[in-house]
Amino acid sequence: MYPSKERIGCNLDELFEMSNEMKNVRNEILPSKYWEYLNKTIEDKINLYGFENFKRTYAAHYFTFYLSPFSDQINNLSSDLPLTVKIKLLSKIFKKHSILGWKKSLSYNMLTRMLWEYVKRQEPDLTEKLEEPLVGNPPRVYDHGKLISEDLANSILEYRSITRGLQGQSQVDNLVISELGGDMGEQLMYFSGCIRT
Repeated sequence: MYPSKERIGCNLDELFEMSNEMKNVRNEILPSKYWEYLNKTIEDKINLYGFENFKRTYAAHYFTFYLSPFSDQINNLSSDLPLTVKIKLLSKIFKKHSILGWKKSLSYNMLTRMLWEYVKRQEPDLTEKLEEPLVGNPPRVYDHGKLISEDLANSILEYRSITRGLQGQSQVDNLVISELGGDMGEQLMYFSGCIRT
């Protein structure tokens, strides 16, 4: 259930310290069997592909999705985009990313490009100013020379939903946003970028 330095193959001292600390907690605090299984799956992927590739491997368990072209999300996005945009996007999806293979690469490219086009129409200022960081070796999908991702697009939509929900509220200046299960901490990075812009 808990990773070992030998298996991971990289120096992640804080992760191991947290994992080792979990061995000493009461049973009701331990993760469920599902999370134990998921942790083991992630550990195996880190061991196989290296921590430096986490946006191509275990990110798919949390916030990067490989969808069928006929999925509801793809169909909904497609219905919101003009035909000329969809044709232009289709010409840009045929790029294979290492580790992912062709099927996942096509799926990732299609969803990322369609979602980014949708978000650009909703939040042009934020999509202009924010860019996906290179940490974690994300699949390289660019929009006008800027690295984009499905995760970044969804984070902009989440930020927009939160700020719209707060419109008209008093004391927004001292707002604190907390993310439960903050996975890689990207929400904090994206939201701080949104606030600065």
